[in-house]
Amino acid sequence: EQDDLSDMPAFSRAIRSREDDVARQHSETALKDIAEGKPFGTLMNPKYGEIRYDLGSIGVRKPNGKTKGGKGFLHIVSERVAKDGATLDEAIDTAIRVGIAAERGTETKALMNTRWLDHNGVRAIIALTENGKPIITGYEIRADETSAAFLSSDALRSRPVIREAEIVAALKDRIAKIRRDGNGRLGAAIAELGENPGKERLARLEARYS
Repeated sequence: EQDDLSDMPAFSRAIRSREDDVARQHSETALKDIAEGKPFGTLMNPKYGEIRYDLGSIGVRKPNGKTKGGKGFLHIVSERVAKDGATLDEAIDTAIRVGIAAERGTETKALMNTRWLDHNGVRAIIALTENGKPIITGYEIRADETSAAFLSSDALRSRPVIREAEIVAALKDRIAKIRRDGNGRLGAAIAELGENPGKERLARLEARYS
């Protein structure tokens, strides 16, 4: 899949951008469901259908500073902070982009029950579970996309352990911000429609910005 849109016709770029916007909304909604305590959020992939995005776990930090057994949203965020020196906000951005990759990515590798889906420099790693519902387990990111150089084992060992409660609190803050921004955009869009926009157009706008 071609990720660089600069050489594409303007119409194709617009369609591609809109599809990415929709996938971002879906990814943010999946994380909102997680923040609200639901077992998982869902994304839709054209090949695999429903892909689940759950809270997961940070995993256990080993003596060399690396972690074992992590998965899902918590794993993605904690690893992004520990390995790349990203802020929590940057790490949540990555988690959103992983959701976009799960929904829009090109399959670049398949090994047993694991699939790699790549989109715009981010790879979503999904596992095909026994019940047939794929689930996001991890991520990879291009070196030039990281906010800092990959850290050595010594640097990893010196990093403070980030707690699940901190990550969840940061996610809830992000969701609240997304809602505020969405409400502001919804108000502006309704104002542009004039005094009598009609119920159907209002419903479409509310669905877009909710």
